[in-house]
Amino acid sequence: MEAWIAEKLFVYENNESGVKQLFVDINISLEKNDSFLDIVIVDGTEVLDNHEEYILSHIKQIKRIDILLKSNKQFIRELHSSIDEYLTRAFPELDKLATEFYQGTTTDTWGKVGHLMEALAWIHQTLQFIAWKAQSFKTVYSDFSLEEELRMFEQALKEKDYVLAGDIIQYDIITKIHKLHVVSKKVLDEEVNKNVLS
Repeated sequence: MEAWIAEKLFVYENNESGVKQLFVDINISLEKNDSFLDIVIVDGTEVLDNHEEYILSHIKQIKRIDILLKSNKQFIRELHSSIDEYLTRAFPELDKLATEFYQGTTTDTWGKVGHLMEALAWIHQTLQFIAWKAQSFKTVYSDFSLEEELRMFEQALKEKDYVLAGDIIQYDIITKIHKLHVVSKKVLDEEVNKNVLS
């Protein structure tokens, strides 16, 4: 089988040792190109996960594998863009959620609280990942943590003090997320300007 890794042709035997060598070569390319595995296409079929398992289960008939890489820089830029888009959509929803706590909760309110917690966890993990992959962002995002606000929010929920829960969303969580949005927007704008001017 032939494999194109970062636009270079490699040829492997259609067996388990050939697949092992394929993944060794992929990892070497990832390190050498400072990149991430973006897309794996096996005989025209995009494989989204469990790449090695998929390839091994179809090993006898595979003719071509395309391995597309994405630079760390591009990947981080896309993560910033995702955070920015999410935060833009989040503000009206957070306002509505705070209002629901002031006016009385419904079963929908608790579903929204679950979504809020998942979203904040995703943002936190994404920022940690960005800081880990691009050390220059470590200081940019070092002030962003919602641990204290979430602790207070959970305590208010536990005590069934829904007005306090609404206040925490309105005055603490939204304020902190707004600061993150400003920083994220600034990072994106600087990145766009840098790419346009260079």
